[in-house]
Amino acid sequence: MILLLISMYLSSGLLHTISETVRGKVRSMKKRKHLVIGGRRHSQVWFALCVVVLTVMSLFLTSCVALIYDAVQGWEKGSGETHTLTVNYNYSGTRSISSSTPLYIAAFGYYFTGDDPDPVYASDPITQYSGTCEFPDLDEISYGVIAFVDENYNAEPDFGEVYQFYNAKDLDPDEIFLNTSQTITVNLTDSYTWFDAFYEDFEDGLMSEKWVDDGSGRWSLYPGAGDSDYRMQYAGNGDYAFSYYDAEYADFVFEAEVMQCYGDVYSQYGVFFKSSNPSGYGTTTFSGYELRIDSSSNWSLMRWDSGSSTTIIYGSSPYLSGGMNKPNILHVECYTDTVTVYFNGYYIDSITDWTYRSGAVGLIGEDPITMSSNVFAFDNISVMK
Repeated sequence: MILLLISMYLSSGLLHTISETVRGKVRSMKKRKHLVIGGRRHSQVWFALCVVVLTVMSLFLTSCVALIYDAVQGWEKGSGETHTLTVNYNYSGTRSISSSTPLYIAAFGYYFTGDDPDPVYASDPITQYSGTCEFPDLDEISYGVIAFVDENYNAEPDFGEVYQFYNAKDLDPDEIFLNTSQTITVNLTDSYTWFDAFYEDFEDGLMSEKWVDDGSGRWSLYPGAGDSDYRMQYAGNGDYAFSYYDAEYADFVFEAEVMQCYGDVYSQYGVFFKSSNPSGYGTTTFSGYELRIDSSSNWSLMRWDSGSSTTIIYGSSPYLSGGMNKPNILHVECYTDTVTVYFNGYYIDSITDWTYRSGAVGLIGEDPITMSSNVFAFDNISVMK
């Protein structure tokens, strides 16, 4: 702001000087009779003067904006000083650390601007179970730190590899503001394994190739362009249609927005999870857990064991929106032996069951023979750690 005021003051002084110079030149030329200023001539001179004034003002304002932008950018990136981040690490898990399966430490920064890529600084491959790693000459910004065992030898955390963020659990690392050189400690165990989280909203009529349906022709994107959803369309097959995401998860949060568009309000639909054989849904090979609801606000949590189902808990919930075209958000948290259920953000119930530790997630919709008109829509599906 100070720079802007100074620039405006200087520009006004300069403009005054230019104006006086032009006026003096005009008066001088009048006296010498080199110029006869009539109405048209007078207008042309003042038009030229206005052009000069506007040009100078534009140049000064552009300079001021550039100065202010540079100042803000400099503030966002820090003072311009550099510091050293020292990481003391220790791995106490069961994975082998060697030249072919090394340990990596990486520091990643946050510029918080859209113009500069966030920097990532990775250590050389580490073959020791404990030690010290230094990252010198880092900009004065915020950083996160991760340690992982690189069993796939690609210098980045990958599915199934153990990892640990500095002073944090799962995928929420603490930030370190490096306004001075600092030393931190990262203790890596086998508690957390990297996995491919996903979010699917079917925007622009697109979906991941990892979705695998039952091959019955009942699953499709609707309308198939723009803001779409994933729909199960009735066929009167007398079974449950299913589609699953081809990946395996353990210790995760699974969420899906589900809705019945048409059909019988007592027909059931929902999600399954921790399935070891998702392609075998409806057969004697299917195992896992399943959360079902209907459009009359009834629900049940079931366990499938080689095609045989057991209802663990069930009920009717005021937190479920009943009727047609009423979306409901099913939210399931799975950690170790606990499964916790939420409807539309409200806690419903939880169970303790060690039967299945991991598996795939999927969607289901009932397609009875006698009421072959059900249409179910699924959207905003995610798996998070």
